[in-house]
Amino acid sequence: MIKRGVLNKKGQEVFGMSFGMIFAIFVIIALIAVAFYVISYFLDLGKCTDVGLFYDDLQGQVNKAWTGGASSVSYSGKLPSGVEFVCFGNLSSTALNKEDETIRKELFYSSVRDDMNSYLYPQTSACSGGIKFYSIQHVKTEGFFCSAVQAGKIKIKIEKNITEALVGLRNDE
Repeated sequence: MIKRGVLNKKGQEVFGMSFGMIFAIFVIIALIAVAFYVISYFLDLGKCTDVGLFYDDLQGQVNKAWTGGASSVSYSGKLPSGVEFVCFGNLSSTALNKEDETIRKELFYSSVRDDMNSYLYPQTSACSGGIKFYSIQHVKTEGFFCSAVQAGKIKIKIEKNITEALVGLRNDE
């Protein structure tokens, strides 16, 4: 016959921890997991903010050129790490060179909205909140082209002739 007290004592010796200790370890693991999620969320929010500020600043420069007379400005904007190119133009138009055509085809077949005129590439490195493409107002482009992002910055030439209705964008190299 086995005594009840002996069985409970052997069970505690084998397991070695009380329920309170196991629960505390579980709570600590859950808190660490939540902390990692919150940190990654705020890092992605920082990327979204950088992309949003880039587009707002670019739109402001385009509006300034559009409302003024003749203008030729070199614009430099900051983008988050991981963005390699910013592409401009309609996805259904032809690209200006072979590398841009490869990017245009990839964007075209990846279900990106083709009613926009500015795209970040690669799409996975941009903000996951949905600011991967944008429609810049009062702009025309000659075909589809991409500007390389170097050290987190991009350079674009914003031009408008006094007789033109829309502002032109092109690479500033």
